[in-house]
Amino acid sequence: MRSTDRPTTLTMRSSSPLPLSFLFSVILGIRGQTPCPAPGDITPCICIHFEEYDEIFVDCSGAPTSEDIASAFHDATWPFTLISQFVMYDNKAVDELPSGVFGDISFQRVFIDRTIMETVHPTFMHSSLNDLRMLRIMSSSLQRLPWEILPQFAVLQFLDLRNNSMTNVPAIESASLEKLFLYDNNITSLKGGWSTPNLIMLKMNGNPITQFPDGFFQTLDKLVEFWCISCNLGPTLATGSLAFYSDALEYVALDLNSISSLEPGAIAGLISSTVLDLRSNAIVTLPESSFRPILEVLVLGTGSINLAGELLPSC
Repeated sequence: MRSTDRPTTLTMRSSSPLPLSFLFSVILGIRGQTPCPAPGDITPCICIHFEEYDEIFVDCSGAPTSEDIASAFHDATWPFTLISQFVMYDNKAVDELPSGVFGDISFQRVFIDRTIMETVHPTFMHSSLNDLRMLRIMSSSLQRLPWEILPQFAVLQFLDLRNNSMTNVPAIESASLEKLFLYDNNITSLKGGWSTPNLIMLKMNGNPITQFPDGFFQTLDKLVEFWCISCNLGPTLATGSLAFYSDALEYVALDLNSISSLEPGAIAGLISSTVLDLRSNAIVTLPESSFRPILEVLVLGTGSINLAGELLPSC
């Protein structure tokens, strides 16, 4: 290949003053290229160009091994090195993604659903450090994410690891992360001291956590939604269990935790617009020392406490 025929890097960023369709038409017209390699060069993966959305998807759901995935990215000539989305669905053959599997191809979104994926190498997404915005490894067998790589992803906003096999979570560090879904794993332990200054949504449903470290929410000062449905937090929610520090907190979901009583100060730091959801627990009384401080805040705005399904005596 002549130096003038090198694969083109297409920068797909929202700050670009030109629409992506214009860039496609100009570059492809000049190069005489399509945005995907020849289909036979990347089998068993598939590359699809959605012209109406100005996006390129790569689907490797049919790959029998991680080596086949690596071959599609290393051995083929890719006209563009920034791709919109990688997907692998319902794959029961590939159980790991090794280092450098994608070569120099970068993705904005990666969706891996319903697989037997157990491990991913710390550098499996190294080519996407400046571009990856959403990573989803869902309904698979993932035992551990290499959490230490998160600070390297400059624009990662959404990390979805629901329904896997993880048992613990370290202190997470990410300057860009906004949403973290960890529900339906088997997490029993998580560390405090997170450095996630832009985290607005944390979903922990379906994990037998029992309690959070002291001061866990202190650094989550932009949190808007916290979900911990069926987290085994009962029967007694101890003083300081859930002390929030966010002026933006709108929703706290604590349904189905077998909570029968709250010690004074068990839930603190709510704002006047917070909805506190305590449905389907085992609460039989509302001690003034526990609930009055909460209600005194909520009555100042549109906030509320949902106690539907509790065992409270009828009036």
